[in-house]
Amino acid sequence: MDGEYVRYSKTVPVRRPYELAGLPFEIIRLTTGTASALGHKLLSGGVPALLDLATQETDEVAVTTDPAATAAIRVRPGLVDATRLPTGSHLDFRSANGLYYWEIFFHAPFLIAQALNGAQRFEDAKRWYEYVFDPTHPDSYWRFLPFLAVDLDALASALTGDLAALRDAGLPEEPVAAALAPVLAAMRALAPAVAQNRDPVTEQERAALLAVTAPAAHEEVATAVADLAARTDLTPAQRDAVAALREHTLMAADLAKQFDALGDRENLLTAYRDDPFDPHAIADLRPVAYRRAVVMRYVDNLLDWGDLLFRQYTPESVDEARMLYVLAYDLLGERPERLGTGLPAPAASYAGLDAEPGDLDLVGYFTSGGTMVTGAGAVHAGVANAYFHIPENSVFDEYWARVEDRLRKIRQSLNIMGISQPLPLFEPPIDPMALVRSVAAGTGLDQLTAGAAAPVPHYRFAVVFRRAQELVDKLRQLGSDLLSVLERGSAEELSLLQRRQEQEILTMTRAVKTAQIRIAEENLAELTASRDAAQQRVGHYETLIAGGMNELERAQVDLMSTAASLHFASGVLKVAAAIAYAVPEFHAGPFIIGTTASGRQLGDTLDKAAETGESLGEGFGMVGEVLGIRAQHERMVEDWDLQLATARSDITELEHRIGGATEQVAIARREADLLEREIAHNESVAAFLTDKFTNAELYGWMSGTLAGLYFQAYNLAYEMARAAERAFHFEHGRTAGEATTFIRPAYWQSRRGGLLAGDSLALDLERLGKAQFDTGGRGLEITRQVSLRALDPIALLRLRDAGGCEFTLTEALFDDDFPGHYRRQIRTVTVTFLDPDGNTLAVPATLTQLDHKTVLEPDPQAVRHLLDPQGAPPAAVRGDWRASQQIALSEPDGGRDNNGLFELRFDDDRYLPFEGTGAVSRWRLARGGRAVRDLADVVVTVKYTAEQGGEVFANAVRGLLKPHPAARLFDLARDFPDEWGEFLAGDDPRLALPFTTQMFPDLAGSQITGIYPTYDLVDGAVTRLVLGGDPAQTLSEGKLLPTPGLTLRSTAPSAWTFTVDGAKENLRNVGLVLTYQARVQ
Repeated sequence: MDGEYVRYSKTVPVRRPYELAGLPFEIIRLTTGTASALGHKLLSGGVPALLDLATQETDEVAVTTDPAATAAIRVRPGLVDATRLPTGSHLDFRSANGLYYWEIFFHAPFLIAQALNGAQRFEDAKRWYEYVFDPTHPDSYWRFLPFLAVDLDALASALTGDLAALRDAGLPEEPVAAALAPVLAAMRALAPAVAQNRDPVTEQERAALLAVTAPAAHEEVATAVADLAARTDLTPAQRDAVAALREHTLMAADLAKQFDALGDRENLLTAYRDDPFDPHAIADLRPVAYRRAVVMRYVDNLLDWGDLLFRQYTPESVDEARMLYVLAYDLLGERPERLGTGLPAPAASYAGLDAEPGDLDLVGYFTSGGTMVTGAGAVHAGVANAYFHIPENSVFDEYWARVEDRLRKIRQSLNIMGISQPLPLFEPPIDPMALVRSVAAGTGLDQLTAGAAAPVPHYRFAVVFRRAQELVDKLRQLGSDLLSVLERGSAEELSLLQRRQEQEILTMTRAVKTAQIRIAEENLAELTASRDAAQQRVGHYETLIAGGMNELERAQVDLMSTAASLHFASGVLKVAAAIAYAVPEFHAGPFIIGTTASGRQLGDTLDKAAETGESLGEGFGMVGEVLGIRAQHERMVEDWDLQLATARSDITELEHRIGGATEQVAIARREADLLEREIAHNESVAAFLTDKFTNAELYGWMSGTLAGLYFQAYNLAYEMARAAERAFHFEHGRTAGEATTFIRPAYWQSRRGGLLAGDSLALDLERLGKAQFDTGGRGLEITRQVSLRALDPIALLRLRDAGGCEFTLTEALFDDDFPGHYRRQIRTVTVTFLDPDGNTLAVPATLTQLDHKTVLEPDPQAVRHLLDPQGAPPAAVRGDWRASQQIALSEPDGGRDNNGLFELRFDDDRYLPFEGTGAVSRWRLARGGRAVRDLADVVVTVKYTAEQGGEVFANAVRGLLKPHPAARLFDLARDFPDEWGEFLAGDDPRLALPFTTQMFPDLAGSQITGIYPTYDLVDGAVTRLVLGGDPAQTLSEGKLLPTPGLTLRSTAPSAWTFTVDGAKENLRNVGLVLTYQARVQ
């Protein structure tokens, strides 16, 4: 405590504090040995093999309390919690590397899938989602191991599937199944509590918790599985089945730790209170949150994919969309039943609520995961208090509503907008080069077909093009801002890197400066020692000079002088001896007296003379040596004088050098101080760069945010550019081919952060603008009035009698006027209702364009297809762009045309109703309100533009025109007044009507192909006409009677007789529509 520590002896047992003695340690794995195995999986099988569930089941090094274990980490049983040892049967997601495992196997695939969904690459997104959640594996749909471990239902299903796999592999399942049965039952009973993050509240759940966490039950299961694994006759398939079963049983044995790791309501409340805006903090305690998020995003991806296909509205795409919707509906399950709205409780105070017994803890409920919530909050069953209620989860309810809406529209042949539209027999053709460009750009066929089926914008090209330019300019500005932020962020990171490097260099320089100080101090010490040595030399030489020769030297000289003297004396004596040897010998004795002179005396004399020379020489040598000694001493004195002077000079030099070395030491110390100050300044600058508001972290956040905004702006600009191109094709009647495709499939290069995508898009947008400028010529402007009475009188009668009809403006109708025209595009459509006198009627009605076709090129084959639609349409035929448009026809105002607009303005930013669609079209006209009996005709005025295809094309079209069906409406009371009046006045039930060929415009031949009757009868009466009195030719109301034998005479009127079937008094009037073949003009 307070900086004081206690050292316990390792040999003498001592009583330790409670924290150490009473609580066992929990072992957490800090390292892993699975990196090589994961790398091998990635290199050999790619991402699918790495993210596979089997890879997550890679064994870690086991941790055990068994002292006899060899290939394991052994821990002391008394010091650790043996029930919470790190797992070894699979990757340890609770280890120090657990966060990285979560990122690899969950967060990264989930993030990639979301990004692919945003880029509308739904199939790729589905594949990445299925690395975490794959509903096609019914027994193991969770492909992320921690999700499977905490989902007791899924784990129980996996174990059941493992037992079935044992049976299929030919292995006995009974021992394992018998041992596993109580565990499976307990897991299924405990599943609701685990899913709702709550404590067991029922006796059954508490018993299940004890059964699941009891070691004995799992030991029995482990023994049964070990017996199977110990067999030596297992095939590879059987061995895999046993391994899967063993893995899942080990996960079941680990449920105690899994259940302890789940956050209770107090932990959830604490996590929420500490950081309410961090969903991951709560999701760590509630894994069900992550699982729900994955399933919701998976369903979102299916629905978005289905909507993309549904918008294409082709038989194949609608069928594929239906399958996706059905899959999403199956994943959602049965929609909760709505039981109405709960009645509010009477007003009460908080004190009264707090005092009520029997209520659940409010705070506890709201953090317990919704214990009592069933369905979509129906009747507010999940209540924490009798006073408060939980509303339904509208997010989940919208899933069911969306899926049911899409399936209902598909069943009722409606498009995604809810408008009735028949499916085309064939999909629109795809340009092969566009497919090549799409694949080269990294997009797929779905994106290409979706782009081909993109809706035409509501606004004209000029408006959309201008808006696209504005968005592209903003995109380019965002790109510049992003690049600037990236550069500033890089500059900040470079500054931080330089500061870190400078700090490292300065830290290293500190050691250098310290060494330099030591070197300078050593140099000073060396110079001081050298000065002391020089001073010693000066004293020594002064002493030598002052003392001269020492006693020994003087004694040597004296002795040598004495020796020289003695040598000289010896020489003198030897000279005397030599002289003596030269005197003859004198012999005197008792017997002899005399002298002897011989050569021997002479020799001795000479010998002594020689010895004399030697003695004298040695004496002189001794004298010379003495003189040499004295000369050497004088030279030594001279040298001592020199050494003395040199030593004194050295002392002077060393004094100066010592002064310099002292300054060097001071300088080195000052430089060290400056270095320390520089290090402090560098640390201050680094702290400022790190802590300032505009730091690298800010630029990182800005770059990430701007990158997201930049990508969203790119999508907006790209879609707007595509819309402008679509409007260009729509207005000018162009196909999306090589020459008319300006906006390429993709400009975004992820490796470069999408930079310069706006510039590339701006260039192609300018190319599109130039194409608009080059092709903006004025076409032919034509007005065509079509009488519904003349075009299709049956439709007119159905409109009048039934309230609605359909009619078609055919290619032949327009080719009759201008056979050489093509690219007929409507500008406006006006409808006029007329009475028998030609006056305008005010009839409320709606006009809907069901489909339309446009011949884009002067291609006779395209005209042939419109005249006789057989097989797939040629590429030159465009159909149903901006289809299913509708206008409301009301009372004309001040003589204005009845076109569904308050004011017709050709300079409107938006397209006018039906503008740009093909003049060859099919329509539905439905009146509202009461029936209009005096409706005599409907005139449809079509104003359209066209292009001249040339005489060759016109002649080819004329050759294609053949007799076509036509009809003529006869009002018997108006067209045959005499015959009709006589018939009503007389008693004859027969009515004879004269018909001539002049009554049928452009009649080809004399054949009348059919009769369509309509009767104006007295209310409730039933009366019909019969042609020629033949019951088989009864003219029934609203039915076309084929008349193959009915012809007209060319020279005289043909009198046809009609017999009344019923009382003719019931007849007020009769209308007959006669159909025939009309020739081409």
